[in-house]
Amino acid sequence: MMLAKMCSDKNKPNGQYRIPPERDAVMDFIKNLAIRKVPGIGKVTEKMLKALEIEVCTELYQQRALISLLFSETSCHNFLEISLGLGSTHLERDWERKSMSTERTFNEISSSEQYKLC
Repeated sequence: MMLAKMCSDKNKPNGQYRIPPERDAVMDFIKNLAIRKVPGIGKVTEKMLKALEIEVCTELYQQRALISLLFSETSCHNFLEISLGLGSTHLERDWERKSMSTERTFNEISSSEQYKLC
């Protein structure tokens, strides 16, 4: 899922970019990718990582020991997965769909007689 998002951002506006399903191709794509292009790395995290001289995804792996000292276990795990080009393709729902909605558009009302019918 993470790679799909990053690929769609690469060739805006139509999002047509393909990474061959091979380990080397994924790593070539990831290695020089700016950390800010990674979903989940926002402005604040980017600023913190840049202060550690981490600007591209390869550097996340190279600095993993330092990152483990400064970030939470969850963040470290996420950064490691990013640097290795790993991501989950399994999506879990936290909720169950209760109903299916239907929309209906009405014509505009222009007369007072029509308003009275409402």
